[in-house]
Amino acid sequence: MTELKHTLDDLCTNLLITSTCNAGCSWCIANDYMKEQKSTKYMSDKNFQRFYDMLSRDKLAQVNILGGEPSLHPKALEFGKRIHELGIPVGFSTNGLWNPDFREKFEGLDYPMDFEVTFLGSKGYNPKKRDQIMETFEQLKGHSVSLGLILTSPSDDHEEHLDIAEKYGFDLRWAIMEPTYQTGQTEGYRSQNRLMEIGKLATKTVKEANERGIETWADLTVPYCAIENKDRHLFQGDKNDIQYKCPPFFDISTNLKIWRCLPMASNETPLLTDFNSFREAYNAVNTVKKSYVSEGVFQECGSCDNLETTCSGGPAIAKKLDQDDSKTNQIFPIRKGD
Repeated sequence: MTELKHTLDDLCTNLLITSTCNAGCSWCIANDYMKEQKSTKYMSDKNFQRFYDMLSRDKLAQVNILGGEPSLHPKALEFGKRIHELGIPVGFSTNGLWNPDFREKFEGLDYPMDFEVTFLGSKGYNPKKRDQIMETFEQLKGHSVSLGLILTSPSDDHEEHLDIAEKYGFDLRWAIMEPTYQTGQTEGYRSQNRLMEIGKLATKTVKEANERGIETWADLTVPYCAIENKDRHLFQGDKNDIQYKCPPFFDISTNLKIWRCLPMASNETPLLTDFNSFREAYNAVNTVKKSYVSEGVFQECGSCDNLETTCSGGPAIAKKLDQDDSKTNQIFPIRKGD
């Protein structure tokens, strides 16, 4: 079964080694935090060593290196190598807009790393940036790479993503765009019907990918109702991973502040060094979400048997925005527990 179900043994972290980015995507879930919080531009050697010392004592299932744009950190690949030497898998989430210095260092990469490259489609870049990312695809040929596809609307065009994934042997990493404080509710979370329409596009994309020999996986969580029952068999083989409940993870910033869910980082950001282990830190920041995970995003969630047992009911930030609107404008009905 690739309907993923997680335990605390699967705990991983997202290590944000820089707060800077060279893409400037308006919908980025990191924008809200990076603009509102005082964040160090680059993670220092000292802070990385503090993280590394805990990692040496308290192993994790995986460490994902993020930003900002992690390739902008001069020691990004060096940090990754040190993590790998502890026997821990390393992920690297990038926009692919690499500068010459990082490209040169990448050519000397001598350990395995799983790359995730978010791709906006050719129309999402000016000619210079499009050339940059196409050069990155060429460099990544032969590496473990997942090409990111963000679904925003049922009318999205995904053919270019499939063409590139097939050409370079990449997996396809898809996600339904989640809300942020900056963008507000995105189309998929304004109503269950809209989510289901985007879910149909996701299913169509997965089917076409499999026909081309492309494996897929769903990043973030996918509400259970987004996938029709007749199509659930797609996610019960060995080609397509999907998760309906949030996996155990938390984020670590450049200055070692931590949070459970980046769009909600402003709620509570203790320091990693306040805790003796990653599990202790995770349990602490996970409490921030508890007031949101017991309710679904949609009114229909209240009568759904899958809520909590199978499904998280949608992203916590969508629930938070919904509740804030309810209290401020009285547009939405106030749910139990508000």
